[in-house]
Amino acid sequence: MSNAVNRPEWLVRVVAVQENVPDSCFIVGIAEDEYGEGRYLTLQSGLEEPGEQERRLGLDSYCVVNETGGVHYGGIESVALSADQISFRFTSEAVGALSLPDQEMTLDIAPGSDVQNLRDGLRRVLTYGNPDKFPAELHI
Repeated sequence: MSNAVNRPEWLVRVVAVQENVPDSCFIVGIAEDEYGEGRYLTLQSGLEEPGEQERRLGLDSYCVVNETGGVHYGGIESVALSADQISFRFTSEAVGALSLPDQEMTLDIAPGSDVQNLRDGLRRVLTYGNPDKFPAELHI
């Protein structure tokens, strides 16, 4: 059953967008709470373009991590962001790797969240590396 047109799965209360220079990555994170005890979704990309080894290993795009401990490179087919909601559509491979209940995920965004920062961060992280792994639809 798809939640994209039904009720949101959870409320995004925390938005974090930052460069992590020591780890050479750019991070976009959304979470239920600031303590990491709830659900979250983190998207990461490198600060530099992927090298030959990353390309050879298929690690040449953004990485998605969630609270289940799942990790997947690429795997987002579409993203739609408005002032109060974000929707994702994942590939079936990403659904398995991230232990998601469905390919579609819709989340409400709490009032006062920095949606413009989230928009800019998503645009940067989701267009990193291998163009074949970019989402086909970016409505951000």
